[in-house]
Amino acid sequence: MYVDESGVENVVSDARKNFDSDWFTTGGIIVEEGNIGKFERVLDSIVRDNFADRGIKLPPDFKLHYNSLRAKEYPYDRLSDLECKSIADIVFESINSIECSLVSATIHKPSHIAKYEIPVDVRAYTLLICMERFQYFLQDVNGTGAVVYEQLSVRLRQKMYREMRALRAIPNFPYLAELDKIRDKIRGKIINRRDYA
Repeated sequence: MYVDESGVENVVSDARKNFDSDWFTTGGIIVEEGNIGKFERVLDSIVRDNFADRGIKLPPDFKLHYNSLRAKEYPYDRLSDLECKSIADIVFESINSIECSLVSATIHKPSHIAKYEIPVDVRAYTLLICMERFQYFLQDVNGTGAVVYEQLSVRLRQKMYREMRALRAIPNFPYLAELDKIRDKIRGKIINRRDYA
C-alpha cells in the first residue's frame, strides 16, 4: 500500500484558513507488486512526454501532485489547461486499468482535537486507520503486504510512533487490528510491528 497525505496537521488560524484547512486526509493505494512497474512506466512517460522532451526543467524532488496541477504551479504553468487535464486523465485511467484498491481516512481537525484531552497527531491517526483497513484487506485475501510512505523522515517516524502508542493508551480507543499481516516498510526500511505496540 502506497500512502500519502493531504492537508496540514495543525489547526490553522483564521487569518491563514482556506476552504480545506479544517480537514486532513491520508490515502493509500493497494496494488500487487507485479503491477507497480506498469504504473511507474505510465508516470515516466507522462514526465518524459510533457516535460523532459519539451525542455522543461523539473525540480529534483518533482512528483505528479494533483493539487499542484490544479493550481497550475510550476512546471504545470508551462502547459495549457487542456494538457493539464490530459495528464490527470491519463493518471486516473492508469489507476483504473490496474487492479487496485483504495483506502482513505479523513479527519475534521477541530472535532478530532476537541475529542481528546491532548491533541493527537492527525497524520499518525489517519495513517493508523489506513493501516488497519489494509490489514483487513490482507486478511480477506490471505496475504501479507508492506506500507510505503515515501515522505516519512526518521524524525517524523519517531513522532508518529509516539503518537500511535499514545492512541493505544487511551481507554476505549477503537483499535482492533493487530497489523500482523503487514511487513511495515517505509522508505525501503523494514519496521518491526512491535514499534506500534
